[in-house]
Amino acid sequence: MEIIPSTPLFRSNIDETTRRAMLYELALDVCVDARCPSPLLNRRGRALIVGVLYEALADYDERWLANQMEQYALVGPCSVEAAEDETSNGRIARSLVPVVARALAQQLFNRYYARGVCRVALERGDRVVEVCPTGLGSATGDEQMSGTTLRAEALIEELRSVNSVDDALGLAPHGEERFTVCFARRPPRAATRVARRVQSSS
Repeated sequence: MEIIPSTPLFRSNIDETTRRAMLYELALDVCVDARCPSPLLNRRGRALIVGVLYEALADYDERWLANQMEQYALVGPCSVEAAEDETSNGRIARSLVPVVARALAQQLFNRYYARGVCRVALERGDRVVEVCPTGLGSATGDEQMSGTTLRAEALIEELRSVNSVDDALGLAPHGEERFTVCFARRPPRAATRVARRVQSSS
């Protein structure tokens, strides 16, 4: 199985407190039945994703999550003929399963990581978080997002209603997660810029 390089930035703010916040956010979604409604998951994936994601958020990272998705056939065909091979987007070729698993794992882990960071920031009394590049893919055309400070309260609410960090930031889909968030390195009073989507929803 392909070993997917882990993203150092996902670890820069991850500690026990952040992981607890990530798990709290997952529990919120389960309570309202917003269980990772990705069209890339097959029937087995939709049934098992919450448990696998819980383990990833509690103890592992997006690389482990991608490997589990591939190993246990949570995306793409579960078998050659079973009807459960179908996703809402149709069949995913076996050759694309590693690529799809990696992209979806990055998206899910980053979304809960960002929500966890926002939650911890708010609990600390910090009003803002900072956008940081993940180092995955090219941020060409969106370089201005890096270093942007966002209102943590507005961003966490937006992240609860969309499927990815890129969606919350109002960026076009890219296939790989280009941005995440971290605890702001600048004083809150210096925060003047807000992402387009977050700004419009707050």
